[in-house]
Amino acid sequence: MKQNNKAMTGKLVEAAGQIVGEVIDENEKTLLIRKAELHSTELVLYPKATFFKKDELLNDYWLKFIDKASVVTVPTNCIYARNFVSELLNM
Repeated sequence: MKQNNKAMTGKLVEAAGQIVGEVIDENEKTLLIRKAELHSTELVLYPKATFFKKDELLNDYWLKFIDKASVVTVPTNCIYARNFVSELLNM
């Protein structure tokens, strides 16, 4: 799974369904990843960042690199949503 050069900067790193970091910088051999967590609607970035070998991370099947735009950061109130659907269907 090869990625284009500089296409990784700004992407989020997901491991086991959890956001664990954000790619801050990259060059041809390394990625600088800053630790991050997703708390309800906010992406929390920590000051700690680490360099990783790019080719090793891109070949790991348990890691995903996803765009920030694809992460849903708006919580959904399930009770309100169910009431809305019931009202819409006139039940």
